[in-house]
Amino acid sequence: MKQEDLRCYMGWREKPIGTGESAWIIAALLRKDNELTDMEMGILMPILKVTTFSEETIDFTVGKTEEKYWHKDVPCYVGWRGREAAFIIIQQWEGLIAGQLKDLTRILEVSKFTEDTVNFTIQELDW
Repeated sequence: MKQEDLRCYMGWREKPIGTGESAWIIAALLRKDNELTDMEMGILMPILKVTTFSEETIDFTVGKTEEKYWHKDVPCYVGWRGREAAFIIIQQWEGLIAGQLKDLTRILEVSKFTEDTVNFTIQELDW
């Protein structure tokens, strides 16, 4: 699975729960304009333990590749609807636990998540 110039959302941990680091990257693969709603982001914040989201652009390939990316072989979770990948959640620090995956499965309306690796480059979204 390869995507270029895809809208994504970076989840940030600001004080008091973090020091300003990026914790998660989420991309909605099957949605028009790859958007998450404000309500979804509000629901996802406590589950992923982030304080805010920023909108960025990402190029990525799931699985092994010979292509050049800034970040290589980073663990990720792919959320599936039938045979189509609906969401990709890239972990920056720690992995998800079973309770978080259960909540994400329900909220994002996917049938399951599989673990994989991803290679990616983030670009600032230019409006």
